[in-house]
Amino acid sequence: MDEYIKDVKEVPQREVGDRKALVPVEKQHLASAGGQLNWAARQACYHLQAGISRCQQLSGLDDPDALREMNAVIRRSREPMIVVIRKLRCPLQEMLVLAVSDAAYGGMPGGASQGGLIIAMAEPSILRGTARLSMVDVSSSKIQRVVRASMGAELSNAATAYEHGDYVRAVLSEMTNPEFKLKQWRKGASTWKQVLVIDAKCGYDSLNSDLMPSDRRTAIGVAVLRESLDGTGKQQFCAMGSRQRNAV
Repeated sequence: MDEYIKDVKEVPQREVGDRKALVPVEKQHLASAGGQLNWAARQACYHLQAGISRCQQLSGLDDPDALREMNAVIRRSREPMIVVIRKLRCPLQEMLVLAVSDAAYGGMPGGASQGGLIIAMAEPSILRGTARLSMVDVSSSKIQRVVRASMGAELSNAATAYEHGDYVRAVLSEMTNPEFKLKQWRKGASTWKQVLVIDAKCGYDSLNSDLMPSDRRTAIGVAVLRESLDGTGKQQFCAMGSRQRNAV
């Protein structure tokens, strides 16, 4: 994306101390720059996604800080970065699909919550220690569903990550199995075990407990995830501590 990024122009800045709400022409500049950067971010420049999402949310609130932060993201996009696609040292059918999820409750403009996910293909030995993996899908975006607590944000995003993992497994099946049928995608997807990974102890406990959260929306999310994780026998769920995250 190096050559593409060079054509993204910085947005016009204001004088220091000008805190008036954004005007339409400024929002147009932000939308244009954000759209260009977002395309690159979804293709390979994953490290830009959180910054772009924050700028878009600031723009939606007419906050002039969006101008300054957008230019910071543009400058960051021009810094050298290499995305490595690693060759896995295991047979294709034995690799794992990791759905890694994390969320920040109320940490974005306007008190919104942010969710990030990584879908990666990994060697089976990653469940026991250090192993190779390759990222195939990355996202950082505002959690659209209203959540009232940190656990709600974590579980809502975990459900989204799990769905992304299902999609990747279905695509893998269509790519490698001539007999793949869309109506029976779950059967094809079950060729690869999916591992849902979160670092939220409260979410882990909720999914492994027979009790349901008191918040009804969160309870629905827990029920959906429990059913998915128990549905095909090809899923696994784990909470990853700091030591394990460093190993990955």
